[in-house]
Amino acid sequence: MVDYITLYAFSTENWNRSPQEIAKIFEAIEFAANTVYNAGDFLKVDVRVLGDLSDDRTPPSLRTVLNKLQERTEKRQKDLQPQTGVKQTPSRLTVNLAVNYGGRRDIASACRRIAQAVQNGTLEASEITEDTVQDHLSSQSIPPPDLIVRTGGEHRLSNFLLWEAAYAELCVSPTLWPDFEYETSWKESLEWYAQRKRNFGGRQPNEEDG
Repeated sequence: MVDYITLYAFSTENWNRSPQEIAKIFEAIEFAANTVYNAGDFLKVDVRVLGDLSDDRTPPSLRTVLNKLQERTEKRQKDLQPQTGVKQTPSRLTVNLAVNYGGRRDIASACRRIAQAVQNGTLEASEITEDTVQDHLSSQSIPPPDLIVRTGGEHRLSNFLLWEAAYAELCVSPTLWPDFEYETSWKESLEWYAQRKRNFGGRQPNEEDG
């Protein structure tokens, strides 16, 4: 079962495209976001946004619907949160929408927040760990990806989840994103992932040296 999926909708580098193409991309994102929002609880999808929506170049109408989706997600999860405060296993799909997102910028922003905490005296430099960095990223509330599917036959991450992707399996699909369908390309990617052995730097018990 897939509990989380992150869609790279618009990167910080995508601002280098033509104004016409940027407008079309934002139009498509907004259409999809409104569809999910208007569906209410029917789709059983939670939505979180990774990236900087405060950028003035982002259409206000897009910011509005994305913020509404996030607020609805936060309210639902708060209402379901038990009194013990123990985090529950998600019962629905969480879609993380990366809009105006860049992995390098996200890491730099996390470093600034950590530096500020050290300056304020709320954190000692010697206490900084990998978990500290993760806790200050925009993806702090979601687990790292197990699988990254790169469409269009490209063999690069393109500034996507650089910190989080350390041990993700990278599947390259020749299919362009508009043609990436569930019954074909998506299932093929999942089947490819199912055949992978994930050692995380270690070895399987039956593997021999050499």
